[in-house]
Amino acid sequence: MGPGCAILRLQNSYLDVRVRHRYGKGNAFDPYVYGGTRSNMPYTYQGWTLYSRDVKLKKGPKVTIYFFSKRKPKSGKPMDEMPKNRKVGVNKRTGLPFLRKG
Repeated sequence: MGPGCAILRLQNSYLDVRVRHRYGKGNAFDPYVYGGTRSNMPYTYQGWTLYSRDVKLKKGPKVTIYFFSKRKPKSGKPMDEMPKNRKVGVNKRTGLPFLRKG
């Protein structure tokens, strides 16, 4: 990209848009969609980023846990979207977000 270009990324959106300023005829801004249908931005909720990690239980199989963090954790990968059949809940006492089934 050269001068007069900008990248717009909306949190939790599915499209990244590149806007190029035109100095000639036409509209002031000329949008281009690139990068496919998914965004590489992690899912965030009020400043908290959603992460997932696979954990092996002592007496059982591997399970995937989901958690929110404001910092980058030692292990775990950021989630691009919410897992299916999950909703964000907020603890009334502490105000911390968590995932619930639903």
